[in-house]
Amino acid sequence: MTAEKFDVDRDLAFSDIQFADVARFFTAKNIPPHCEMCRSEDWNTHDSEDGTIPVIAYVRKDGQFDVIGASSIYMMSCDNCGNTRIFNRHKISEWLNFNKEVISENG
Repeated sequence: MTAEKFDVDRDLAFSDIQFADVARFFTAKNIPPHCEMCRSEDWNTHDSEDGTIPVIAYVRKDGQFDVIGASSIYMMSCDNCGNTRIFNRHKISEWLNFNKEVISENG
């Protein structure tokens, strides 16, 4: 993957995602809200309050990290058993971009 391709998707790949938006994405994509291992619905997300987000980077054979082509992810872990789900952050952001939440005027 070239640096140019990585830069084109930077806004979506590193956008802020709220858990409520992830829940809407899960509903639309028929992803069950419970943990696949223990059936708990208590999750911990791994985005930090300072704006840092998890990424999947590559380690070259010489042991050096390669951040070009790294994938930003939305990661959540079950509070009960520790099972971890990893989603492509760009895919969620892209879906949210085309599926804005409509807030009713009636509440």
